[in-house]
Amino acid sequence: MLKIVLRTSGADVVFSGATRKVQALLRSHGVITDDDPVFNSLDTALEWSEEMMLDERREEMLLRGGGATASPSLGGSLLRQQKQQACLAGTTPPPLALTTQAQGRHTTEEPAGGGGGMPPAGSNNEEGEGEQGRPAAAAPEAEAETAVFLGDHEDYYLRAGTLRRRSSFSTQISDRGLDNPLVVGDVGSLQSILEDYLEVDRYQAPESVRSVLGEAKSFFRQERVAAGAVLADHGNPSSSSSSPEKVYFIGSGSVELQIPGKCGPRRLQKVCAGGTFGEVGFFLRTPQAFRAVTREPCHLHTLDRTGMAAMQHQNPGLCILVQKAVMKSICLAASLSIESAHLGPVDDGRSVRLGRIEEER
Repeated sequence: MLKIVLRTSGADVVFSGATRKVQALLRSHGVITDDDPVFNSLDTALEWSEEMMLDERREEMLLRGGGATASPSLGGSLLRQQKQQACLAGTTPPPLALTTQAQGRHTTEEPAGGGGGMPPAGSNNEEGEGEQGRPAAAAPEAEAETAVFLGDHEDYYLRAGTLRRRSSFSTQISDRGLDNPLVVGDVGSLQSILEDYLEVDRYQAPESVRSVLGEAKSFFRQERVAAGAVLADHGNPSSSSSSPEKVYFIGSGSVELQIPGKCGPRRLQKVCAGGTFGEVGFFLRTPQAFRAVTREPCHLHTLDRTGMAAMQHQNPGLCILVQKAVMKSICLAASLSIESAHLGPVDDGRSVRLGRIEEER
């Protein structure tokens, strides 16, 4: 009866924490049907409910042609999180222009071998790309574009973003019932992730900017990690895995950031493909404030201090762009936290009472 009343009111019923015997009893009486979501733990049920509500909100905003703001649980990926109304509107600011202010010189021509500057021995990736350095290409007509973007329009990189590929937007919307995310794309490439954060397509950056971003793989390492691996361990600064020596860009898979709780680890954030984590501890040189665990097999692009030092010395223009991308990720996380605080329900005193009950337990 209660289930019928809830559904009549537009509420979805989710079951969690019930033992198998209780579930069997509820199924025998028709309380639980095959269409009802059933979870082993309350945390899993809440996470599922959160994702379903976010999917519904994104779909609603897409149908109305508006911008959908994603949840902090999806991490920092612009491909998945950014507002999409500018993409649908088709409006763009003045085109970007390269200047000669950058300290490093980069041609617009991509060599056949790929890769970029000479990384140190400890920063080679799995494919061994970029180990022999990047040969200088002869392009006299592009002499004015031999530096990365540092011009008057660089503030555009810090504004609200959109999808990187407007032309393929129609193919990036999937049905909510499918296993695919609402917005998908070529997230696996490190260059694609950086272009998403810097919004290269939206602001019509020259091809030389893409060429510079393509050199980033020479200074990053590629790591393939199995599900359940601990990438960072909260409160254990002596552990090499938890030391703030890496910035992580997720090419595929997802990572859960956890903090200690009274009843076990609590999920702080879920970072999906295209997102970043570890940047705060890396730049502040402080132990990570979370425990990072892979939820599924992951392909990671990691930047350690050796790679960062090499990039600063050999390719300072690229280093600035990478730092801009990381700063964009941090700003997105902060803005989402502020928005969540403003959009949260009005506290009528129930949270205080629940807190007291929890303390008494």
